[in-house]
This record gives sequence, C-alpha cells and structure tokens, in this order.
Amino acid sequence: MKKALSIVAAGMLVLLGSSRPSTILYTWPRELWVPTRRGVVVPWSRWLPLQAYSSDPRLKVDRRIPLTHPAWTLEADAAGRYRLNFRLFGWLPWGSTWVKASSPLFVVPGGQSIGILVHTRGLIIRALSPVASEHGRLKDPAAMAGIRPGDLLTAADHRRLDSVGELAHIIEAAGSHHHEVALTVVGTRRQELAVRPIWSPQRHTYALGITVQDGAAGVGTLTYWRPGSRQFAALGHSLTDGLTIIPAPVTQGRVVGADIVGILAASGNRPGQKIGILAHHSNLRGWVTANGRFGVRGHLTRVPRQHFGTIPVALPDEVHHGPAQLMTVLRGATVQSYRIRIVKAYPQGQPATKGILFQVTDPRLLRKAGGIVQGMSGSPLLQDGRLVGAVTHVLVGRSNFGYACYAIWMMDQHAHQGGS
Repeated sequence: MKKALSIVAAGMLVLLGSSRPSTILYTWPRELWVPTRRGVVVPWSRWLPLQAYSSDPRLKVDRRIPLTHPAWTLEADAAGRYRLNFRLFGWLPWGSTWVKASSPLFVVPGGQSIGILVHTRGLIIRALSPVASEHGRLKDPAAMAGIRPGDLLTAADHRRLDSVGELAHIIEAAGSHHHEVALTVVGTRRQELAVRPIWSPQRHTYALGITVQDGAAGVGTLTYWRPGSRQFAALGHSLTDGLTIIPAPVTQGRVVGADIVGILAASGNRPGQKIGILAHHSNLRGWVTANGRFGVRGHLTRVPRQHFGTIPVALPDEVHHGPAQLMTVLRGATVQSYRIRIVKAYPQGQPATKGILFQVTDPRLLRKAGGIVQGMSGSPLLQDGRLVGAVTHVLVGRSNFGYACYAIWMMDQHAHQGGS
C-alpha cells in the first residue's frame, strides 16, 4: 500500500513538474523588459496559482489577478532594474527574476532598399584555393596551417593589412627569400599562424592558397533612423554574415538608395533574391561608421523622401503572437506594407538574431516574391503601432517563414558601441 501511494505521489510530482505552468516557471527569462508608466500584462496559468510581488514600491504588481485570471499586470513608475519574486500557492517561495523598466525610444521606420559599400579593417578569407606546384601537385599551405573560410586576416609579418595588394607584396617578398609569412588570424579565436608561400607556375607568383577581399558590398534594407541625430541602422545582421565568423570591423563605408528592378524567385533549397541597382540620384545617402552583430550603423546625410513618422520601439516583452506588418520594397523605390503573422516571440534576456518567428500571410508578397528573399534583411516589422523587429533570416525551403531580431537589440548596439 505504501509502495502504491509512493508511486502515485511520484507520478503527481512528475506531472506537476512537466505541466505547462511548471515548464513556464523553469524557462522564464532571466530578465523581463517593461516600459515605464504603462501596465504590461504577463500571461500565466489559471491552474497553478502563483503570486508575484516586489519589495520596491516603484514596481506595482496587481496581486488580485493571479488567482482569478491567467495573467497579472506589472507597472514601473520609473526607469530602473527591479527584483520580482514569486510565491507558489501564496506562501511557497518559488524563485525570482529581474524586471528592467525603460522609457520608450522613438524612431522613424525605414523599409527602403539601400546599397552598402564598405572597406574592412583586415582581409576576409572568402575561400581556400589549392596551389598547383611546379610538379603539378596541389598543395594547401593555408589550410594545413589551420586557416578557414570566414577568418579575418588583420596582419602579415606584424604589419597591419588594409588591402589585397599589401598582402600580395608581403607574400612575394617572403617567398622569394624562402621565408614563412607570420599571419594574425581572427576566427573563433585570435591566433598567430606561420604559412610558407608556394611558387605557382600558372600565376608566376608566390601564393598561400587563399582568396581574400578587403571590402564588402550588398543590397539590404534600412530598418530605422532617428529624426534628431539622423543615426540609422540597417540589415539586422552583420554585413559580412555568412563570410566571417565575427563581424568584420569597418574602416569606412557609405550607403545610397537602391532601386529594385526584379525578384529572383526561390527554387528548392535556394532562397529568392532581390535584384537591385544603386540609385546615385536617390535622396537617401549616408556614411557607415560600424558593422556589428545586428547590422550596420551610421549617419544619414540625406533622409528618405518617403517618411512614415516616429513610432516607439517595442521591448521584447511587448511583442506577441498575432498580426503584424512588414515594410519593404519589391519594385522601384517605394516602400509598401505587407501583412504577416508573428508565430512565436521567443523570451530573450540577452541579444540574439533570431527572436521572432513570423509567417508571411499577404497574398501580394507571396505572389510577387514567394515570401522572404535575400535583400529583405533589415526590413522593419511593426505591431500595435510599434517597431518590434527587423528581418534577419529566411527558412530555407519554406520561404513564407522568416526570423527577425528584436529592434531593441539594434538600439542597444547603437548605445553600447557608439554608432554615431
């Protein structure tokens, strides 16, 4: 009998621990974000009464709601960081989390297609290229040394690299003297590697077996700009995303408006792509000052003619499942709004490029582009009159689904990394 009761009790504990309310408790973010002086409803379960409270009087918690409705309300009187504590059944301590309250930030949403041209500090390894020796054998000196595509070369023989020509001169000098080249390589970690150049009869020069570039260019989308300072952010991910393991530092660069002349439709596992040309006559121009995890930042010298007015930037906890809008250009330079549905807003206490999963529901966007295509990166997402995110990725093979980062992470990047 005791054994049976123990089994039943253990089973109830397992069910309680694996229930949705308990799962929510264990997977709660380490920090909740709320706007100041505006109540935020936090959903909960009616089947597991949980009381939330704070010892700081500036953070108000509606204690009546948890026992009667599957939610409670948080409201902060002032910006700051507060501790929110939980009690199960009103008396059993059940952990805590932080609540970060901040004043709303206002920006002008973009959606304009832009051409981005930058020079990087260091050389990007685009590919490894085996060298055919005098005896016809293929050799991979760079690969043998541990260099990989996506690495960044910052120096050779202790001299900073700013151009492909500088590296070629150093390689030629080292090869002619039968010396190794000391390379400073930044990938998953910074390391010093020694590579011996090989004579290439086909090219009549010494080579390391790498293909490099000293800049990057592409077509993306303006996410937002700030009317006072004209600071802007675009792309939602690093400009060299897919090429380098880390965002390549930018020495100088510029943005100009771009005209979209066509859409290359997706095919199988290959995503579609915008086809754009730089519109030097465009009224949109600016300078790129930084390239970070959430895109490029800089200063506009000419703001877009198509103006949408200022709107607040949503905090992660204000984004929810349901209808939203995606702003982008499919033809020419005119921004249009398209209907989407946010499928999942992932709780995030730390920045990440995939915070929002969304589905394209607008038949116009599906008919013209098949969904999300390359070149839409940075397209702003709006919900409830707020800027909630920027497109970062498309689901390969399911182009009607895409990912977005939270817009606040792009704002944080501006604040913490000084994109002026």
